[in-house]
Amino acid sequence: MTNMIDSLNIAKPANAGAKITKEIDDFTYLSGCCYKYQPIDDNIPKSYFFPNYHSEIKMIPKTNPAFEYSNTTPDFLMIFILLAFSIFAFLQHMFPKFLSKIVVAIYSNYMFQVIKRDFSPNFKKAATGFTILYLLNLSIFIYELVLFFNAESNVRYLRYFLMFLLFVFVYFIVKQYLIKLLGYMLNIQDIALAYLKYFEISIHISGIFLMISILLIPYIAASVQPFFVYFSILVFFFLYVYRLVRSVLIIVKKDFSIFYMILYLCTLEILPLLLLYKYYVRNFI
Repeated sequence: MTNMIDSLNIAKPANAGAKITKEIDDFTYLSGCCYKYQPIDDNIPKSYFFPNYHSEIKMIPKTNPAFEYSNTTPDFLMIFILLAFSIFAFLQHMFPKFLSKIVVAIYSNYMFQVIKRDFSPNFKKAATGFTILYLLNLSIFIYELVLFFNAESNVRYLRYFLMFLLFVFVYFIVKQYLIKLLGYMLNIQDIALAYLKYFEISIHISGIFLMISILLIPYIAASVQPFFVYFSILVFFFLYVYRLVRSVLIIVKKDFSIFYMILYLCTLEILPLLLLYKYYVRNFI
């Protein structure tokens, strides 16, 4: 560094000294061909390092990464989106009446009671299929949001998507077993069964909504993309809150302890969201 400076034959400030060779981090590489000067001392002029500073340094305007999302969408993401739509088409072909029933059951207590007592093999297969569809769509949705808000990050690799997919599936399985265990320990199996049944119905509806979001978010026009992303988050949050409220009403009708209900909400509903948010902030912001 010192030899390069000496070869420029430029007068050095008297107090430059060792500060010039302090750290290589005083320069930041810009895509193109040049370096952006970041002075470590206000007394050291830019021309000390670049005689033709104003002509050599290319000023790159800062843009909103969200509007560059479509250019950074990984190719493998479309494969999983097509897989989700293929699963949905297969389920609709095999179980054409299932979707109409759960749409009514989301707000009708009578239909909910009918579905709760339905233990037929076809219904179980349809419920399992739509649950898998929801978990896949949720994983894609979370990954797309991370890409949208961090378009310049390094999350555009398959391993990150698989990590989100694994987290969603493990969380769902653990949550199911914990609810069943809680019902067994407190001798409230009927309440646990009713809660799990409504939980399945609600996530099936959310999974259908997410299909629209995961398809449009990566490929919608950049001018309306931010609006659609925030709208999707708002609708998904509304469905999540609606499920919690209906679930609480189901529990209250069974004279369940308010203390255990609050403990459940904090442990299995709120805590995982806080942990996911903390992980996101630590690794992607």
